[in-house]
Amino acid sequence: MKEYELGPNGAILTCLNLFATRVDQFLGLLQERRSEVTHYLIDTPGQIEAFTWSASGSVLTQSLSSHFPTIILYIVDTPRCVSSASFMSNMLYACSVLTRSQLPFVLVFNKTDLHSAKQCQEWMQDYESFADYTENDESYMAGWSRSMALVLEALYQTVPSVGVSSFTQEGMSELEEALRVAEQLYFQSTFVEWQEKWSKHQADLERTQAVERAKVKKDMTSS
Repeated sequence: MKEYELGPNGAILTCLNLFATRVDQFLGLLQERRSEVTHYLIDTPGQIEAFTWSASGSVLTQSLSSHFPTIILYIVDTPRCVSSASFMSNMLYACSVLTRSQLPFVLVFNKTDLHSAKQCQEWMQDYESFADYTENDESYMAGWSRSMALVLEALYQTVPSVGVSSFTQEGMSELEEALRVAEQLYFQSTFVEWQEKWSKHQADLERTQAVERAKVKKDMTSS
């Protein structure tokens, strides 16, 4: 911020851009520790628009997922998710991150020692429960939330959720199991897609090289 005279968001984006130019060094450091470490936990900037929707954020995410089984953990602050409006806001954010990353995804409701995640998980599993909770609320936001809950039913059916507490360790074994399942999904879908993209890239490169060789041969014959 001092060096470039930037505000907080501008500084975050600039840091990401500078970091993205050294992503090969970053991946090299991870590769060096691969025999010693089973998991890497990478905490990205909390501003979703700064990381998820920036070009440099996509470069980092795609670079990681092309070299390692990569899973997105979307952390929901459970005590701040008690109202239907705040819950729905979090679900829409989660949907945007999933859409952008296109990677295996786990919803993690944290701080369950302060507030249980059961209500949020029940809303995800049962639309009627969410509708009943907002039944007596005739505000615009309540009606909008009910409509969006119907739209997001498909998301709820495909995305696992886990409630955890770093203080009591509640839910950590369930989180580990969710990660194992997500890793299997990575190898079944994401890894296959990367292989297909790489094969297509190699085929395109070979075609381009063949065309260039033909041009050179033609030029040499003509001369």
